[in-house]
Amino acid sequence: MITVPYLICLGLEDFYIRRLYLRIQVYSNESVENNPQSSGVQEVNREEVSSDVYSHQRPTNDYVYCEVSYPTQQTDDYIYCEVSYPTQQTDDYVYGEVSYPTQQTDDFVSEDEEQNHQNVSYKTDQNFQSREQLVDWAVRIGRENGYVLVTRRSRRKGDDPTEPFIKVWLVCDRHGERASTATVRRDGSKKIGCPFKLEGEYQENTGDWKLTVKDDSHNHDPSQHLEAHSFARRLSQSEQLLVAKLYSQNMLPRNILATIREQNPESSCIKKDIYNAIQKIKNKTRVGETPMQILENLLSSKKYVYYTRKDPATNIVEEIFFVHSKSFEMWRAFPHVLMIDATYKTNMYRLPFVQVVGVTSTHRSFCVAHAFISKEREENFVWVLLQIKAMLQKCMEPRVIVTDKDKALMNACDKIFLDCSKNLCRCHIHENIAKHCWASFTDEDWANFKYSWSVLCESPTPDIYQYNFNRLYERLYAAKRGRVIYYVTKNWLDPYKEKFVSAWSNKNLNFGQQTTNRVESQHSLLKSYLRNANSSLDRLVGFVDEIVTDQYYQLQFAFGTSLIRKMDSHIAIELFDNLHGKVSHKALNLLENEWYKLSHIRKQNATCGCQLFSSCGLSCACRLVSIEATCGRIPLDALDVLSRKLDLKPSFVDDENVDVDKVLGQVRNKIISEPDQVKRSMLSRIAGVVFPSKSNKKAPVVQEDTRGRPTLKKQQLVRPQTREASLVGFTHSQTVSYAVLMSAHLASAQTLLPAHLASAQTSLPAHLTSAQVPLPAHLASAQDLLCAHLASAHDLFLAKNPNFHIRV
Repeated sequence: MITVPYLICLGLEDFYIRRLYLRIQVYSNESVENNPQSSGVQEVNREEVSSDVYSHQRPTNDYVYCEVSYPTQQTDDYIYCEVSYPTQQTDDYVYGEVSYPTQQTDDFVSEDEEQNHQNVSYKTDQNFQSREQLVDWAVRIGRENGYVLVTRRSRRKGDDPTEPFIKVWLVCDRHGERASTATVRRDGSKKIGCPFKLEGEYQENTGDWKLTVKDDSHNHDPSQHLEAHSFARRLSQSEQLLVAKLYSQNMLPRNILATIREQNPESSCIKKDIYNAIQKIKNKTRVGETPMQILENLLSSKKYVYYTRKDPATNIVEEIFFVHSKSFEMWRAFPHVLMIDATYKTNMYRLPFVQVVGVTSTHRSFCVAHAFISKEREENFVWVLLQIKAMLQKCMEPRVIVTDKDKALMNACDKIFLDCSKNLCRCHIHENIAKHCWASFTDEDWANFKYSWSVLCESPTPDIYQYNFNRLYERLYAAKRGRVIYYVTKNWLDPYKEKFVSAWSNKNLNFGQQTTNRVESQHSLLKSYLRNANSSLDRLVGFVDEIVTDQYYQLQFAFGTSLIRKMDSHIAIELFDNLHGKVSHKALNLLENEWYKLSHIRKQNATCGCQLFSSCGLSCACRLVSIEATCGRIPLDALDVLSRKLDLKPSFVDDENVDVDKVLGQVRNKIISEPDQVKRSMLSRIAGVVFPSKSNKKAPVVQEDTRGRPTLKKQQLVRPQTREASLVGFTHSQTVSYAVLMSAHLASAQTLLPAHLASAQTSLPAHLTSAQVPLPAHLASAQDLLCAHLASAHDLFLAKNPNFHIRV
């Protein structure tokens, strides 16, 4: 018989027990499957239970469920008992846990206490070759069992930091007590004073490390989620190198994390750890304290040519111009074409970012220069273009510049590069026409208009242009679209047709560049690297370095292809025999297209228009006929120098050696002749240039409006806000009184105004020749009267309300 002497501790002293059920299950070292007799259910009458249970009885209908476990005398097995009995009040079940004393001790053994934490054995006779090997072994054993071990501290042989370690202590990461002093941030701690402790010591006699267990007990359960432990998520040395490599390749943090998990499926790191590792990389690469010091150190280390312009009063940088060393080489080799445009949303200071792009003989784009400017005004663009021109030294200047219709940029180009032709981007023109005129068309009519406009822009001669324009005009006039005629004529054709219509733009060399799409492509490429509009200046410069380096090697590939590869279509034309390996494939393709025009020209006895010769410097169809009739081969010097250049040697350069000693001597003599305070100022500025980390320049301010003149839309938005702001701070009664008084005087003025207008109208028929005189006179009189009434109303109101002020 099993006695339950302490069952009364559940509060059963108030219950009347009619029947007691005991379900007894014995767990032994043998499994239940092998010993089916080890478990069973036994029904026991009330008389079989010890009488200690029957004190304080009361009839109820409730059920009480108790789960009991205690060791027996015979074995080390545990017996689990389930007890239930009915009461009279309810049909609910009540569950409880009961503790029983064993015969060996009088203490209670609870279920929580009997589930002792299974301590992992760290006792080993293994000798470790190094401190790192010992630590890695202990950490791995703990990790496999759900515990995270960390190095509490290490001791060296002496005070010298170069001395070897001789001792190390390892503890659980939950060792110690919470010691946070945070007052603003919400803080917490996982430390609960875990006593676990290991000690590793260097054995001088053997040269090995020995591990000693000081305390192998934990006061907490094994961790089920190692991701919650920062030390368990720590990246290994190889993983840190992998993060640095992938980040340098502009890979997203989520993709870096996926790569690490693919290589190490057991890794517990999360995205936050990748962001922290990236921030550490940034901190290492950023040398300097201020943003300008960081930027100038990067520009100096990457061998950029750069200039800055700052406000003398505030020392705040306003413009930054920089050129990559490889861009410098490419620009001096191919200075023939410049395309300039500015873009936005690239940096945290909201500075417009100017990109200047060139074109090679293989029609590859390359970045010439970059600049941050504070405003898109003429003086800013002039400063940028002066720096670009200074880089050429004695090289050939650009022969064509393509921009959009930014008048500040156009004027700056006219001032700096006087002899080159300036063209407007056709794509920007088309976008502006679509913006202002698209609503006047149906979809079908708009498609027809775009085609007619394209034909007009491609007109090869002025006569053909006039014919195409008349046809376009007649169609628009017949469709009653006079507004479209007015816009394209007054805004584009009349003032600027020489800058984008082929009949005029192709009279000068433009090498087929009629748009700034190449610059727009570079804008898009750069923003694909940035991925947000708040990049720091040094980060943007780092991406420019990657882009320019890639362009440099792409140019080398294109040059090598033109030098060693012969295309079958080119070999078939005997005229090209002198050009293989000496002229770019792009030039040969253009000549090939011109060659196939010869059959049509001969049939119609016409001319080709010489567009290819005048715009690209290549032999046009009529010149090919002449060459074929004379020498039979196109001479190399018949082509423009751009098509014949397949290297990066400077074009027509006459370099002058810089005499450093002479220049420094002049600087030294100048500094010596100045007073002491001027000497310090000059030396400080020189040190800031030579040593960027000592620069005292301040970072640019965040720009609010980067354009010179606000657009009409912005002006319309600002004006109502100004009127509303003029009444800010007035009381309601003052505002109402002012409005009533002004309305009354306006009504009085309105009654007088028609009389003056009527008087003017009556005198108009009688004086047709001199009607222009009395009408303005009457209108001026009416205007003066209206202003007088308004001024009178305003003065009267202010006299009654002396504390009332209007802010303008």
